[in-house]
Amino acid sequence: MYESAAESVEGSPFYLMQQSRDPYAKLAKIQNYRCRSAFKLIEIQSEFKLICPGMTVLDIGASPGGWSQVIVEELKLESPPNVAASEHGRNENERFSRNDLLDEIYSMPLINFNEKENKNESGGSCVSCDLRPFRHVNGARQVIGDIFEKETLDQIQNEQREFDLVVSDAHPGASQDPKQTIYSSTQLSQRIIEDVLPQLLSPGGAFLTKALSQKLVSLMKQHFQHVSQFKPNASRAESEEFFIIGLNYKRN
Repeated sequence: MYESAAESVEGSPFYLMQQSRDPYAKLAKIQNYRCRSAFKLIEIQSEFKLICPGMTVLDIGASPGGWSQVIVEELKLESPPNVAASEHGRNENERFSRNDLLDEIYSMPLINFNEKENKNESGGSCVSCDLRPFRHVNGARQVIGDIFEKETLDQIQNEQREFDLVVSDAHPGASQDPKQTIYSSTQLSQRIIEDVLPQLLSPGGAFLTKALSQKLVSLMKQHFQHVSQFKPNASRAESEEFFIIGLNYKRN
């Protein structure tokens, strides 16, 4: 079993308390993103420019859809739900990396979502996959199933044979034992690297994954020519999570 990290402890009292105090959670609501983790991908994209119009992208552990929302925006498959940067007099990428997010939240005008246009001009595609059903993301194709099952892989390949970029914010679920959480998360990412990427990631492609252990960095270096690590500001300070970016996939 795996699930998106955004939902791993949703509904717990601690989770609800965190959300009520979290500026990224508040900003996500205002900008119509489904979860605060969307801002992690926005920061990663600002730093590494992984997504370009025309690319094919697979989002693993996609529920509730925040990362897929960002992907379809970058692919220009769907117009962004957030307020245009020009309205605030600042660059779009800078908007999300500033530390004064609370000021940002309270200064933002509300957006009229009825005025959105659906843009599908890039020729790229996004496929969103998760174990659990979740609300469809406009501009993305959805596959519900276990990424390690042949039936699910077949469904994905019916949509797109290979992908230029695979991203994973998948999480095995919360555990009372932090060591077990780290172990399970590392095993999940390892299975994706060893069992899924050889079937779905194009040679020379890129992979972005959440990590809780440096062990995963060593594995990534066996499969990618260039490997980088990054911890977005949107990651909670107390969290051990960071993200690994692998470029130029070496398919064995």
